[in-house]
Amino acid sequence: NSGELRVCTEATIGDVSNANLIVIGRYENNSIAQQLNNELFFQFSPEGTTIRPNEKITIEPNYGAILGSVQLIDSPYSTEKRGLLLVSGVTDEGMLQAVEYIGSTDNVWRLSGDAYIADGENAYFYKFKADNKKAVSQWNRLMATPQLLLAVVVVGAVVLLLAIAVVVLAVKYRKRGAHE
Repeated sequence: NSGELRVCTEATIGDVSNANLIVIGRYENNSIAQQLNNELFFQFSPEGTTIRPNEKITIEPNYGAILGSVQLIDSPYSTEKRGLLLVSGVTDEGMLQAVEYIGSTDNVWRLSGDAYIADGENAYFYKFKADNKKAVSQWNRLMATPQLLLAVVVVGAVVLLLAIAVVVLAVKYRKRGAHE
């Protein structure tokens, strides 16, 4: 890998407009997580005591209090396509449960989707964003080819010339056959 890794506290964050971010910390002490709570897939309660249910999963408040979450969102601090990975939980234990999956080479291969929650025994993976890869039909791919018009003109011209040649030859040999 190439690039730069900078570790900083919130007070020394500086300019992050051209950077991918990894934000780690318990929700209660993490002002970035608090600011972005409305943009998160797994939002925290206003008091920060539990992870709230969403359209993908129903979470009982006591269970939500022990969960850790890892969420990949678009970075609101960047004008470019940069990401922000938030590793958080209501408690330190909950946050550490989530970290186990991204900190272990055995588990990292199981990661999928945009976010997951972990309860210490299991991790539950979810995909919230629409897939950026759209299936493009062969016809659309062909129509997007810039040389397509040129190829159609060349092939059309060749077919037209062949048709003219056939007509001229047919007329010539028909006249010759009529005189014999």
